[in-house]
Amino acid sequence: MQRLSLWGILTVALLAGSGCMTQQHTFGNGPQGVEVRKTRQWYAAWGFVPLSDFDSRSVVGASADYRVVNGFGASDVFWNIFTGPVGFFRMTSRVEK
Repeated sequence: MQRLSLWGILTVALLAGSGCMTQQHTFGNGPQGVEVRKTRQWYAAWGFVPLSDFDSRSVVGASADYRVVNGFGASDVFWNIFTGPVGFFRMTSRVEK
């Protein structure tokens, strides 16, 4: 019975730790149009080593008004359930112009 309780606590802790998180950065006056580009980044060693190369300035070009939203969506959480225990995580970045 005690072992079952430990697994229950571990499961709740893992699910709580993989909740949705969003960071939003607005530059200039924010997005002025409806153009949106999504990219997915992978990280190794539990987030310490980026495996994907993402530069928001290369996406927005010369635009000074845009927003970058980084976070874990539902599909990211799904993948992270399987890849997280071995040290790999995925997150989504969205650039709005």
